Amino acid sequence: MLVIVLPLLALLVRVSALASTEPYFSVVHPPLVRTRLDPIITPGKVSSHVHVFSGSSAITANATFESLTAGDCTTSFIQADKSIYWAPHLYYKTKAGELIAVESDGVVAYWKYARFSDDEEFAVVPDDFRMTAGNVSRNYYDDSQPSHKAISFQCVGNNNVYDEQYPYIPNDKECDAIRPQAFFPACWDGVHSYLDNNAHVTYPADNYEGGQCPDGWKRIPNLFLETYYHLSTLLGDKYEWYPGCLVLANGDVNGFSFHADWMNGWPSGMLVDAFNQCQTNLIGDVSACPVLQNSVDRTMSQACTAQGQIAGEYKIQTRDAIGGTTNITVLPGNNPIFNSSQLATSGTYTYPQHPDPNYVEQTVIVDIPSDGEGSCSAANTPRSCPDYTQNPSNSAVRVTTSNTTNVTVNESSSGTISLVADGGTNSSAVWLEAVVDSPDSQSSFSQSSSSQSSFSQPSFSQPSFQYWDLPSP
Repeated sequence: MLVIVLPLLALLVRVSALASTEPYFSVVHPPLVRTRLDPIITPGKVSSHVHVFSGSSAITANATFESLTAGDCTTSFIQADKSIYWAPHLYYKTKAGELIAVESDGVVAYWKYARFSDDEEFAVVPDDFRMTAGNVSRNYYDDSQPSHKAISFQCVGNNNVYDEQYPYIPNDKECDAIRPQAFFPACWDGVHSYLDNNAHVTYPADNYEGGQCPDGWKRIPNLFLETYYHLSTLLGDKYEWYPGCLVLANGDVNGFSFHADWMNGWPSGMLVDAFNQCQTNLIGDVSACPVLQNSVDRTMSQACTAQGQIAGEYKIQTRDAIGGTTNITVLPGNNPIFNSSQLATSGTYTYPQHPDPNYVEQTVIVDIPSDGEGSCSAANTPRSCPDYTQNPSNSAVRVTTSNTTNVTVNESSSGTISLVADGGTNSSAVWLEAVVDSPDSQSSFSQSSSSQSSFSQPSFSQPSFQYWDLPSP
């Protein structure tokens, strides 16, 4: 058994998305939105790091099959596929310490029908099926583990010459472009739509793509997902390659923690029907397969924008910005940069990661405005994905308290904002923090306890933090 924990070892993963002679088709998705959501791992909450999403326009923190399929459109040119696909976003760190969010081409989803034997049938998964590939906590590489070999990075050099594929972000190769990619598990327990730790699916033991599933497990179509970043083209003169310059959104410069997610939005049985009816015609293109071709609308896929939810990052605060409009110095979610190899005990970036114990997440989930702010723009080619910034209104004030105090934010027609708090379940004095993003150079505030005994606070220039001790009720 070969176990690799240091990225300096020159083991190459020699896999190709198109190496198989099995039937397959591929769908190029433009990016839909990049945001700190993850409806599989952290449903209903702000995710710890930024993901780039493609798929159904109805992306929400609590997405379900029903909500996704109710979306108006999808970035898939097969409009019947209302799935969502996502992976960690990629940043470039300059030698000066700035972090640049690199625009992604979106994702390419390959649906491959690799089987262990010609008589093996594909199972139809439940509507609310979902699964992941990779593990955000992985800190080593084991060549005997299919789940490790299923994750790789394609380095693209000058003149689009494809280098070997690596199980880590190459630190001894200057990549003009890089393609993080993942094979998803192809064996299903036949029962569950999802289990914690992805336990409802597994990889074939001897070949993560076309090997034999364990006894009692069912074969499902094999998803291969890749994201593409044109580093030198998009960054131009800002791009100067050096080891550790490419950083995943969770802070990893090595790549062992790379992962990808898929939440099903296909009509029941459609993926299997495509194979059963069109397998001899599925050689990448879908035009010769009516099951898929009948819902193709490339114009609609290119025009599709997000209409669901987004993490309401504040561009004005460096610690919370995505970095799509201005460069940042701290990753969203306050993720420290680290090396995911467990033997990286010296050097610029080491293992493990050391999060700030005092960091308090303040970003909240908000509805995407009707003008699509925060969604990747369909007006530009390639798409641009600007930061979402709160409009100056009540929603531009965030409040955090030290206990269960309830805080009501009121804004008058003149722009004066008052913060009215009660003591919640704790009768002792509490503190309150207000973060203000206002169009005015000066904003007036007042606060009060539940008895409404208010007192004025000095005006202050935006942006600003204010900490107040609230009187007990």
